[in-house]
Amino acid sequence: TDAGRISSATKYPTLRFKGIQLVANDHFTWKQECHYILDSVHVLAGKYMGASSVTASGCIFEVPSGVNAYVFSSTGPVDITNCTFVDHNDRTSGSNYLTGAQSGTIKSTIFYTKTPKTYCINPSHNAVLTNCASENITNPEDGVVFNENLGFLDIDNKHYNLRPTSKLIGRAL
Repeated sequence: TDAGRISSATKYPTLRFKGIQLVANDHFTWKQECHYILDSVHVLAGKYMGASSVTASGCIFEVPSGVNAYVFSSTGPVDITNCTFVDHNDRTSGSNYLTGAQSGTIKSTIFYTKTPKTYCINPSHNAVLTNCASENITNPEDGVVFNENLGFLDIDNKHYNLRPTSKLIGRAL
């Protein structure tokens, strides 16, 4: 979305996306009134996306360089598995975390930020992280089992595959 936001008029719809790139220069949804089901979606988040709930698998959530944002503002549960959250900013952001996750679970997910952040998720939220990895997160939550150089192929050019020599390979992450 370039100009304007999607508004559900408080109908709380479920938005399902699969195998697309979603570019949200403004808030794709501003209020937390949509349920997202995302499968293999690459989200470029110019500003946060409001969500009642989020179910995501195999997705990339990317905050581009020069943008002061986090990915989701979520009032409900998340069920996020095998995803990657990336912040390319080379300056300190106004938020000290990559996404909101009020409740639910985030499993086998990678959190990467170019400039250090304190947390993976909003520290006042209660989602449970399980078997996750992070790079440049200074105070990772319980459930982040690996916190060092992740070994991306070429993170600066948005190649998010891991090198064959990455320490994550074979760790069932």
